[in-house]
Amino acid sequence: MNQTKPAKAAADLTECIATIQTGNWTFDAANASSPLSSGMGLRTDSYYVQFPQCFVLNPMVNLLITQIKANNNGPLAFKVKEYDVTPNGFGMMIMAWNDTVIQSFNVTWTANIQ
Repeated sequence: MNQTKPAKAAADLTECIATIQTGNWTFDAANASSPLSSGMGLRTDSYYVQFPQCFVLNPMVNLLITQIKANNNGPLAFKVKEYDVTPNGFGMMIMAWNDTVIQSFNVTWTANIQ
């Protein structure tokens, strides 16, 4: 598991005024050692995304894959999902299976309080 940044301590609630935020996250196998960039079968990798500004409550996070570069002989097999959402950020797990090898991808995320 590769975590790019640990969760920060709970911020002063007067600083946590965000209601919606968006951002981009890019994976590039050329710049990272990852099980996603080679092999067969189920492979996973995890990353931490820290919000630019904290929320008062745990927000709902939506992920959208906006670009992917991958090799495979059969159907493309991968999944991206969020986990451990907090007011400060969230974990993002990327899974690939079968013969899918991922060289790069981009995820656009949106977090909002409903």
